[in-house]
Amino acid sequence: MRKSVLVLLAVASMVAMMTSPAPAPPLGPNVDEIYIGQYKDFWDGSAEPSPYGFEVWINGSGITSVSMDDPHGVNHVLSDWDGEWEFNEGGFTNLATLDASYGPGDYVFSFNGGADSVILNYQYSEPTSFANITYPADGQTDVGLDPVYTWDSVAGYANADALGMWIIKDSESFGEDIYWNVPVFDLATTSWQPGPLAPATEYEFEVSVFTAPAGVPTAKQTVGLDGFDYYELFESINMISFETVSGLPGDFDGDNDVDGVDFGLWQSGYPTASGASLGNGDADGDSDVDGVDFGIWQANYPTNLGGAATIPEPATLGLLIMGGLALMGPRRVLLPRRARR
Repeated sequence: MRKSVLVLLAVASMVAMMTSPAPAPPLGPNVDEIYIGQYKDFWDGSAEPSPYGFEVWINGSGITSVSMDDPHGVNHVLSDWDGEWEFNEGGFTNLATLDASYGPGDYVFSFNGGADSVILNYQYSEPTSFANITYPADGQTDVGLDPVYTWDSVAGYANADALGMWIIKDSESFGEDIYWNVPVFDLATTSWQPGPLAPATEYEFEVSVFTAPAGVPTAKQTVGLDGFDYYELFESINMISFETVSGLPGDFDGDNDVDGVDFGLWQSGYPTASGASLGNGDADGDSDVDGVDFGIWQANYPTNLGGAATIPEPATLGLLIMGGLALMGPRRVLLPRRARR
């Protein structure tokens, strides 16, 4: 699971009902946000063997230590991750087991040795399901360098309030967030194209369904803390991993150059509406072969990673480009995909 600091991005703009009133002036630490949440992890649509977990994330300044008493009276010490304080425990087999350790109730947070404290009441409502990812496929190794990620609509899900999407690099070692888009309140959203990726690199793609409990969550009691935002959520997270193609955009045969052979592969695959791969001329990883893919080839022709670029004869270059444009005819305009949305 990624660092919970990223989850805050999913809720930082949540509805006004999810903020707490400002209590007394601060004595020491300045707390900006406190997030309390449970989660359930899915991998490619299947629940992990022990999918449930609990996490807390706190952001602020002047904080030197944080401890938490859960509703059962057990004390926990939060870890400092470069000034961001968090607690995360996963591996629970079911929700009842999770609730037995970290369920609804009052959580008491003490800051800087106990001089300042707050009591927060946590409640939850689990989403009915996850977002089913349709592209890329889990384990796919030929994903283009600017793919369009897709998933089935979650519109109509009970207890679903928002979506969140992340692209994570090197996820096995906590990972680095490359792109994210949260919160997305339109639950009918089914695609996302955040930007280019590095070649020959493994990534993790996550789609989360967030839900918040009814009512107005508030801080029950504060001592010495200034105003802060309090978020209580339940998150259903579906994840897959994939690897991008090696080499260059427009290199359809994977030989580290962009040349007339690659154009021939695009030409043979054009037009394909779905089910296409890199070898068919799908340069942007959206499973079709169209004018956008030709534009990617054209922008990178000629390139040779194995040495100096081969400069084509002007007549050859002109024939290739004219041939590609003639194939597309007047139906296509070579604009970036986002510009056509």
